[in-house]
Amino acid sequence: MDEILHFKDLLDEFGYPGTIVDPQKALRHIHNKYLALADYSSLFINLLKNNPDLIQEIFKSIIIFSHKFLFEDYLLNAGKFRNASDRYGGIIYFGPHDPKKGRVKFIGLSPIRIDNAINKLLDIFKPNDSNPISTAVKFYQKFVFIHPFYDGNGRIGRFIMSIYLGYFNLTINWEELDKKENRNKFISKLNRCHGLVGKPWYNSRLEELIRFFADFVIENPDI
Repeated sequence: MDEILHFKDLLDEFGYPGTIVDPQKALRHIHNKYLALADYSSLFINLLKNNPDLIQEIFKSIIIFSHKFLFEDYLLNAGKFRNASDRYGGIIYFGPHDPKKGRVKFIGLSPIRIDNAINKLLDIFKPNDSNPISTAVKFYQKFVFIHPFYDGNGRIGRFIMSIYLGYFNLTINWEELDKKENRNKFISKLNRCHGLVGKPWYNSRLEELIRFFADFVIENPDI
């Protein structure tokens, strides 16, 4: 679905009553807020380094904080996962268009399973991780596949990756990764993983995604 139409639909469902919002301007504002999230990186990394035994709880709070930070000016459900009591039972579709299905290809996890799934997913984060790059990519793929929010999942997933790798003094070269050719390759490999969840070739495709992403991670002892 077109991004503007999708956000207009969210405004119709979760927008503040009686408030008229231009979805295009709102999306620009949300993008700027996403860029501003980086200002919290050092705070969260230091919090993690000072409380490594609370790593899962801290990341759960960061996820909720990030969504609320991005959308609180426009949506009443900012900071909340999709809910079964929402319109359409809280179901969301995402990914590339699938002509065979007549809709976008993937469907987010059932809302009643989201909270437990996120808690379980966060268990892969460890204060002593021998391969944090692999862990970060696994988190991102599974987080996006769960699709806990109606919007902002990719951005929040990227922010969590940056914080987790920053904890290990690693930095993601987003500028290089976001160049069109690299971004398209990353998304293509990510979607292949989504399409193979629970199938024999999943781990192979996931490792391919990890190897591709690893080329954009650099050591940064100053973090």
